[in-house]
Amino acid sequence: MPTAVPSPSPRSVAPSPMAIDAIRPERGPRPQTARRGGAVSASDTRIDSQGNLLFRGDPGF
Repeated sequence: MPTAVPSPSPRSVAPSPMAIDAIRPERGPRPQTARRGGAVSASDTRIDSQGNLLFRGDPGF
């Protein structure tokens, strides 16, 4: 009888902030310390036409 392969949990699939920084070294550390106790809300981010994640205050935001 074949055993069911457990599907990976979303927590294990989502990249960590360290992995995101490794993928996009030009971005540098994600700016999380300056606003609202370190939280980055959805209104502080935007995806540009090239698919890059921009934060509030970035050029081109």
